[in-house]
Amino acid sequence: MMVLPRSKCRSAISLLVLSRCCSQSLGIGGNYFDELQTYRDRFSLQSTFCVPTESLSWLALGDWGQPGDAQQQVAATMAREASKRQPDFLLLLGDNFYPAGVFSSHDPQWNTTYDAVYDEASLQVSHYAVLGNHDYYSGNPFAQIERCRNADSKNWRMPDRWYSREFVFDTSAHCSDHTPGVKVLFLFLDTMVLAVADLGLFENGTRGKRYWVEAEQRSQHWKWLEETLKASTADWVFVVGHHPVFSAGKHGDQATLKQKLDPLLVKYGVDMYLSGHDHDQQMLLGDHGLTYLISGSGSKLRNTSVPHDRLAFQRHEYGFASSVLNRTHLVTTWLSESGQLLHRHVQTPRGRPPLLSEDTSGAELTRGEPSVDEKWQAGNGYVGASTGGEIATGMDEMHTKGLLAWALCTAIVLALLGCRSVILTGPEAHDPVSERRLQELSRWG
Repeated sequence: MMVLPRSKCRSAISLLVLSRCCSQSLGIGGNYFDELQTYRDRFSLQSTFCVPTESLSWLALGDWGQPGDAQQQVAATMAREASKRQPDFLLLLGDNFYPAGVFSSHDPQWNTTYDAVYDEASLQVSHYAVLGNHDYYSGNPFAQIERCRNADSKNWRMPDRWYSREFVFDTSAHCSDHTPGVKVLFLFLDTMVLAVADLGLFENGTRGKRYWVEAEQRSQHWKWLEETLKASTADWVFVVGHHPVFSAGKHGDQATLKQKLDPLLVKYGVDMYLSGHDHDQQMLLGDHGLTYLISGSGSKLRNTSVPHDRLAFQRHEYGFASSVLNRTHLVTTWLSESGQLLHRHVQTPRGRPPLLSEDTSGAELTRGEPSVDEKWQAGNGYVGASTGGEIATGMDEMHTKGLLAWALCTAIVLALLGCRSVILTGPEAHDPVSERRLQELSRWG
């Protein structure tokens, strides 16, 4: 390190301190970029996040929106599992509020059914959610999307009825895009629009709730799904929806999803499809190593089984699923409300046969590092379209204004201090040209 031998080097120290304080007061630096990330996570239809750890971990929970002892017990067990697993996010698989969704983004159920239940510190990560059929019965499924976009949303993520998130892990500590990592793509579907709801007036006779599902919406959803799968370069691909493709539960297979979605999942090498709807826990095996996960017993239970040739596991237990993914293996465990291990499944990517699928305990794949908050990958933090051009424009304006404010603050501090001191570190510290520049600058001290 070369330090200009001037008494006014104290000015340089003051400059650094004041600039740091100024950055914090203007919301620049760590807090600014955390807010930038949260903004994009709430609004963007497609985004890429960097997770600088050796693995990626998440919990999956479906049909969790019925208040009561069962929901509380499952939430408590999830919190304990999260303390051990340190998940990067949660997947909420639909039927988020019983019996008929929420009526607004400020519905009291947001507190009684969600915020006050999943409030343990270990669960304070992003919660990526999809809509279920019960979420439509209010006639206002958009209330859950609106909640994602307002200031009350701390963890809730549903920027639209369908969207995607890509994560890059096992990369450099600073998430540099020069270090290749493992890409993991999650696609979140609205199976009501995609297949389940009749076109035209969707109406539930017992509740008298109505919602219009248009043919154009369905066409757009299928188009988006196939184009996103086709364009993906991810190492692992997961698709999330409320309704199962195959199920050994009461509802059975969903005809349209079986006919149209399953071939797409196989064609584009999807590794797992996650869903709820049937109130139990299941695993079914698709073609070419595709796994179908059902976890629909977050707050409701149904003891119904039907024979199914794809069924590998089924238990009528309240609970959830926990997954850990590294570069070469995915380990998924189904857990009961008491934390009992019900089933473990280990698979490799892209259609290779599973390594292990059993109901007994075995060696777990553990995380290489503790979980960290999602961070934007340097140079590639935002991918694809947002919910509107004004969102992307707004983000650019936020970034530009922040940098201009920082530069203005620094200039003011320089003018006030009259600081002419220079401190160099790194390779340039021993560069002869730099040394001559320092000598020239010293004359102006």
